[in-house]
Amino acid sequence: MFKSIFYFFIIIILSLLLFTNQQSLSGDVNALAVLPNGYLVSGSNDKRVKIWNPSNGNLIRTLTDHSSHVRALAVLTNGELASGSFDKTIKIWNPKDGTVKRTLKAHFPVWILISLPNGDLVSGSNANSIIIWNPINGTLKKELISHTNWIRAFAVFSNEDLASGSVDKTVKIWNPRDGTLKRTFSTSNKERENHTNELRKYTSPTKLLRTLTGHSSIVRALTVLHNGDLISGSNDNTIKIWNPIDGSLKRTFTDHSGPVRALTVLHYGNLVSSSEDKTIKIWCLECKVSKTLTGNNSWVISLAVFPNGDFASGSWDKTIKIWSSDRQYKKTLDGHSGDVCALAMLPSGDLASGSGDNTIKIWTYDGKLKRTLTGHKEYVKGLTVLPNGDLASESDDRTIKIWSNDGG
Repeated sequence: MFKSIFYFFIIIILSLLLFTNQQSLSGDVNALAVLPNGYLVSGSNDKRVKIWNPSNGNLIRTLTDHSSHVRALAVLTNGELASGSFDKTIKIWNPKDGTVKRTLKAHFPVWILISLPNGDLVSGSNANSIIIWNPINGTLKKELISHTNWIRAFAVFSNEDLASGSVDKTVKIWNPRDGTLKRTFSTSNKERENHTNELRKYTSPTKLLRTLTGHSSIVRALTVLHNGDLISGSNDNTIKIWNPIDGSLKRTFTDHSGPVRALTVLHYGNLVSSSEDKTIKIWCLECKVSKTLTGNNSWVISLAVFPNGDFASGSWDKTIKIWSSDRQYKKTLDGHSGDVCALAMLPSGDLASGSGDNTIKIWTYDGKLKRTLTGHKEYVKGLTVLPNGDLASESDDRTIKIWSNDGG
């Protein structure tokens, strides 16, 4: 009798543990952030924020105050955690004990967050406006109004100016300290005049610094060159380089014949772009010419730079190609049976690749396959390296997996 009761309770406990593990991530993972102590944070469609120990994969705690999808995360300068949700709120959390310190009411679903160097928090939404918050007391400091569609991307310059990218096909540069528009980038005097007249309609004391217009489709990517210039890539097949100091469009690159999917800057300052036109282009910004790298049979959608300056590209044709720093093809890595949409450079110099075949592969610099990591049940869509060198992967199977830097 005693043994029967004992085994009954053991089965109940194991069932509860299994149920808990299955429910740990029950919705799409929309956002990731790394806390100062190295813990990984995830935000999900299951309305929850979860804090994980990447060293052993343990779930530290679950934050459950949101009532809709969690779409954005940001770590504040004081170490607190901000989460933005479709429930039209931003929550400020103490990640050490999981308590909500305050709730900011955004009035619209929150799509994106970024922390400014001065400690302020910036949010973007489908309301087409950017809001700057004081996360310490929860007050709205400024509202920056000029975009005409959803805010999709943020970047902060070394001088602390803010760049925003939108579905309205524009990039805008703001001074977040006083809320002013510094200048508008446009491709014609008429466009510049139209934006000036548009700004005059607003009576808010917080003014847009400047608007960069010229793209004719969605702005997909932003990055900053070593000299501080801003680069934008778009579905209109172009790359634009902007001078954020005087507001001028320095040049437009039109060599791609398909949407620009990724941008990165090599160690010596040259720009690399990859596109749905199946090519990679390396741009000499000083001499205004490009070299086209071909060989892929489908879209080139991911890039990663090796410590020695060589770089890797991943493609929908299921291959990874290695290119030398002097722009020469070196080798092709075959092994995936699905498209390669994620690349990450490990501290050891090895390359990690994530694929639609549900696996992650670790490659040596000379192209040898060291190991294949299995465990995901669906498409591996993203990879990131944690501060301790471990690798985090995200997947359509609604899980995040942490892999040890020794190959575990």
